[in-house]
This record gives sequence, C-alpha cells and structure tokens, in this order.
Amino acid sequence: MNGSKKMNIFSIQIKIAGIAALIIILFLILNMIGNLIGERERRQRIEVNNVIETVGGEPLVAGPFLTVPYGKGKYQKYAVFLPEDLLIEGNLSTEIRKRGIYDIPLIETSLKISGYFLKPDFEKWGNKNIKVDWERAHLSMEFPDMKALRAIPVLLWQNNKINFRPEIGALNVYDSEIMAPIPSIKDGGEKEKFRFEMNLNLKGGKSLSFLPLGISTVVKLESRCSSPGFYGAYLPTKESFDNGFRAEWHITRGNRVLPGSWEISDNYRSIIKRSKFGVNIIVGVDAYLKAERSIKYGLLFIILPFIVFFLFEVFSGNRIHPVQYLLVGLAVCLFYILLLSLSEHIDFNISYIIAVLSVSGLSVFYSASILKSYKGASGIGGVFLLQYSYLYAALLSEDYALLIGSIGLFIILAIVMTLTRKIDWYSIQKREATSSRIARA
Repeated sequence: MNGSKKMNIFSIQIKIAGIAALIIILFLILNMIGNLIGERERRQRIEVNNVIETVGGEPLVAGPFLTVPYGKGKYQKYAVFLPEDLLIEGNLSTEIRKRGIYDIPLIETSLKISGYFLKPDFEKWGNKNIKVDWERAHLSMEFPDMKALRAIPVLLWQNNKINFRPEIGALNVYDSEIMAPIPSIKDGGEKEKFRFEMNLNLKGGKSLSFLPLGISTVVKLESRCSSPGFYGAYLPTKESFDNGFRAEWHITRGNRVLPGSWEISDNYRSIIKRSKFGVNIIVGVDAYLKAERSIKYGLLFIILPFIVFFLFEVFSGNRIHPVQYLLVGLAVCLFYILLLSLSEHIDFNISYIIAVLSVSGLSVFYSASILKSYKGASGIGGVFLLQYSYLYAALLSEDYALLIGSIGLFIILAIVMTLTRKIDWYSIQKREATSSRIARA
C-alpha cells in the first residue's frame, strides 16, 4: 500500500536489496518461460521433420556418374567415372503445408540435367591389361531417399531413350540409386563425347543440395523464394529480384577436390559428402525464434519499470510496497506467455501488438492507483511503449540486433545517470537517521 510518509523513514539499502531479490525471482520465472518456448519449438521441429520425412526428406542430387565393372569373378571391382561437363538447370518452388498449428515449408524442383562423358580410360591407372565388363556399364544417380523422386526419370543417351531402374547405391554415399544400362559405350572412340540428358523432378523440404560430380559442374537455379540461405563447400553468384532469386554455381577443374575417376573400394565417401552445396529455404524468422530472441531482453524490461518506481519514491517520497513491484514484474513476464500463445494461432505482428497493448494497459491502470498520479502512470506507460517498440525494432533487424541492443542499453543508462546525478544518497541516509532519533524521542 502507498503511504504518506517520506522515503527517508526506510533504509534505502533495504529497499534496493528487496528490489534486487524481486528481480532474481522474476529472472527465474523468465527462465521457466524460456524453457517453455524451447519445448514448444522442439515440438514444432519434430512435427516439421515428420512431415518432411514422409514426402522425401531433404532432396539431394548425386550424379549422374558412370559405374563400370572390371576384373574377373569374385575379384571383380567397380570403377566410377565422372562426366567431363555437368550442367544442372532448374526451377524451385515452395509451398507451406499446415499440420495442426504448424507451418511446414515444402519444396518442389524441376531439373534438367545434361552433359557428356568420354569413354572411360583404364590405362590412366597404369594397367593396360584390365579386363573391363563393358556390357554391364551403367549410368547411376544416388539419393538419400527415393521418396524424393516424383517419378523415375528417362535417360536420353546419344539420342536413345533408356529407362532407369531402382538399385542399391554403388557409390556408397547414399543407399538409394537409380541406374540405366549403357551398352554403346564399348564401341565409342577415346575422344567421342557420349551426351546425355534427363529431366528430374524432386520433392521434399527445408533444402535442395547437389554434389559436384562432374569434372566441370555448373548449377543454375531459379526460384520465387525470397529468403534463400546458401551453404556448403561452394557458394553461388546470386541475383535477387522481387520475391525471388537466381543462383549459379561454377565448380571447375581448378577448385574441385574429387578426381575424375576412382575405384569404388577407394574411400571417397567423406570427401564426396564434404563437397555438398545447396540452398536452404528460409521461411522468415518464425514465431518461436522471435519469442526466444525477445525474452533475452526480459530482465532489462523488468528492471526499467522498477527503476521508474524507485525514482518516483526517491523524488516524491511516496512509498511503493515490494508486492506492488512484484505484480508489475509479473505483468512483464506475462507479456512473453501472451506473445507465444497468440503467435501460434495468428500472425506474429498482430500477436505482438495485442500483447504489448494488454500488458502496457494493465500496468498503466495499476500504476495510476499505486502512484496516485496520472503523470507517473503515463510515465510508466511511456516506458512500456518505448521498450516494446525498441524490442520490435531489434526483432525485425536480425543483422543489427546487437548494435540496436547495445545502443539502447547505453541510452537507458545515460538517462538514469542524468536523472540521479544530483541526488545526495548520503543525505537521504542522514535524514533517515535523524527521523529515527526523533521518532524514538
């Protein structure tokens, strides 16, 4: 309850210690809310992964490459030969699928894959007497999950159509493979270019990846997705346009790590996987990430109203009970629960506005009563609106969030120091001691 007695009848040290204790309690409550946000985010991640796994996982293009058996009987081995030129061109589209309260980003891509091989040259390995089983030579592509294929493609090899069929992965990078027999390669000349072409349609979620399985690999990708995230061993040149992008990767002989051919028994698996590159489909900063980022400012947003209340006590002499401090702090904590629960069902921006207005309005209404001053209550309202406007700006600007945060903290500290620079804290304690002696007399 408010009292008419002056601030100096109480020990200022005890008041500060009490406020500090309340801040610690509220900080623990904020941690519990942070754990709740993390739990909801993990649940969302599980739901997203479950849906993506059912439609094909995260699609990846590994190939095409030639697999050629050689040797005799049980000593037969397999050699891998990469195309001289590999060109992948395509378009990537996205859609949002609903599962319960969650938005799940899915992708579909249509790719045209073309290029050419030279006739495999085993003599480069230093053995001219290798027995090659040309009749079983085949062109292969591997995938992490065959469900990513919307349909088994048809290979156009030297203007001949050849059907792919599913097999177990021969490259030993991924388990799923499609292969097509290449009977004509035995009769080709050493410099003859064996040209190939196919159309590949993939579906899945989160990302689209490629392996640079060409001696020279070029990937050209276009999409209406406005927020791509590129990753991997090679980064593209990118051209952005309204609500979309074009990206090109050029991996040449000079910057690739794989040889042009090797034995399957050679362990190139880790090297191949490290050469992966591609694009992540980023659907903005979702509500859970924004809520998680916003709660990092929670302690600051508790301290600010407490500072205003404390300064009001110092300057006006009106008393504010620790329970009243606590209730205002709990209102700040409630903001994050409101924001989280509302943003799971409606747009984050609308949720933010509702949560801010609700908590600010409640705090102003309560402050007008405990401060018995509309001017003081309006000051509290101003503090709430300023701090939540500042938080919203930090949430929108991911790249400059730290800069905005540090500047904001500096400004707050400067204001507090300016307002309290002329307060003689020792004189308050002296007046307190004098008042106590008079009361005892």
